[in-house]
Amino acid sequence: MKAVLTLVHPREVLGNKRLGLAPEAAWWADCLDDFDAVSVRMRTWVERQRAKKLLDLASAHGCERHGWNYAYLDTVASARREARKAAGYCKHYRLSGWWLNCERHWHEAKDVPEHTAIAFEEEFRACAPGVQLFFNGFWADQTSRERGSRPAATKRLVSRFDAWAPMIYGTRRTTISRSWRSRVPRWRPDLPSLDVAPMVGVGRVDPNGAVWGYSHGSGGLTELVKLTRPQWLAFYYGNGACGAITRGNIHHEALCSLVPRLKAIE
Repeated sequence: MKAVLTLVHPREVLGNKRLGLAPEAAWWADCLDDFDAVSVRMRTWVERQRAKKLLDLASAHGCERHGWNYAYLDTVASARREARKAAGYCKHYRLSGWWLNCERHWHEAKDVPEHTAIAFEEEFRACAPGVQLFFNGFWADQTSRERGSRPAATKRLVSRFDAWAPMIYGTRRTTISRSWRSRVPRWRPDLPSLDVAPMVGVGRVDPNGAVWGYSHGSGGLTELVKLTRPQWLAFYYGNGACGAITRGNIHHEALCSLVPRLKAIE
């Protein structure tokens, strides 16, 4: 199993006094030795320049360079434009993997969501051959009735990607466990060659006390990885997940010790 550190913004790791974000311990980069890839968001120019520094650091520790951004895929034409932009980032920043993060806006697209995502995949493959493409979008095979019950993450669409990367988020152990059991192994019977790459929370605690992810016990990662061992496991580090790499908390073990433990599970 390969471990991926998914970063929303460098300040989450490096700290930001204005936003009250405490930095990771000074030795946090040593923990990258236990990861196989680092994926950074490619949104604004400033964000990309900061991300490049983290990618270079990750490369020095033997990690693959991955990237991601929020995808809208409103029409087939706009999806192709988004794909060309993503492919450009892959070339410029020497990325070997791209995570297509398409959520609410994709389900609200003007064109059929399945069609826009296929258009993205086709254009991306043509412009960035050899780059792994992860489907990190909403998992349902059709949109809600309010959004027209249109085809979305269908077998036809998912089969075109290198990996199925459902988002397994939640603040309740039962919710996380149920999501993992239904989404992670979903395509294994029909698409056995498709890699599975769930994305999980790292135990951040919101001001209201809500906990996003657990490492042990019922609904914890240790139990879930044993249940369905994926080829990849992506840790979503963002939205206030300060200290998750080197410190952890009472709900979630620090990634520096948890990741080697999970990778050792047979």
